[in-house]
Amino acid sequence: MEESLYICDIPNSKLRNLFLFFDILTRRFGLNNAKAAKIDNHTCLLWYHYRFYTIDLLNHKISLTVGSNNKSLLHLNTSSLGPIWGEYGYNPNKDSKSIYRYNLEINAIECIYTFKKGEINHIHNIVEDSINNRFYILTGDFGNAAGIYYTDDSFKTVKRLVSGSQKYRSCFAVPFNNGLIYATDSPTQPNSLYFFKDGVLKQIAEINGSCIYACQYGDHFIGSTTVENQPDEYNNAKNKYRYNLGHGIKNWNVELFDYNLRTGDYRVLLRARKDILPMLAFGYGLFVLPVLDETYKGNLYAYGQSIKKYDQKLIKVEV
Repeated sequence: MEESLYICDIPNSKLRNLFLFFDILTRRFGLNNAKAAKIDNHTCLLWYHYRFYTIDLLNHKISLTVGSNNKSLLHLNTSSLGPIWGEYGYNPNKDSKSIYRYNLEINAIECIYTFKKGEINHIHNIVEDSINNRFYILTGDFGNAAGIYYTDDSFKTVKRLVSGSQKYRSCFAVPFNNGLIYATDSPTQPNSLYFFKDGVLKQIAEINGSCIYACQYGDHFIGSTTVENQPDEYNNAKNKYRYNLGHGIKNWNVELFDYNLRTGDYRVLLRARKDILPMLAFGYGLFVLPVLDETYKGNLYAYGQSIKKYDQKLIKVEV
């Protein structure tokens, strides 16, 4: 029998706590949208409702973090620099977007790099290549804003690796064999799992839809495809209550897939259908996967969102 351990309550308003009793309201207002990353073996950083908290897992305490920047984010990652993330959010005018980290020494959030106005829409993820002392920055969404950047000097300088194609639009990547394995995140174009090395892009497998959440679990790249709308770059609000399928999404199924980094085998672990509620208002159909470090040896879990049978359910993934 799987067990859960109570740590602490997250500060919340009475109204939001009330809404949490109703699945439909939880989805409509994103009340289950939380991100967390490891600080050390006893502490983690939590992002919830545009605020950052540190959680002491041993003493069951939660504290608001200094410098909580009231910004949106898509992924919060662990790294040698501490928990790290980039600014997300709807940004058709390509205003400047920044990268932040949590500094344990001063218990505060620091801005460590800023993309200039006109360069990108937003930042999807920051991925560390610990073997080559490099960080990759995955950006989106359209035109030249979709790309992969990198830094070899802890964000003193950032260089563009590739950009300008939906083939370079990604939310998660695994450094591998001096290259990069990643899944694309395009609602408008067909999606694939790719291997990029020395300027050469090789398709590993075509996937069912865009990939927003994935993780590395031992020798496995585990990802979830997404059921989402066909977007409008400058007026996406019109999609709020529409039930239209993106041109890059094959069908209404969400697939949890596994690519074995060691053997090169690709397979679908689980397939489930998106429910009938509109995507922008009530959440894209997908599985949320955890942030794992290289030392993790425990069970793998995924959290279902807007999927028949699995909506707001935590499931154990058998790899």
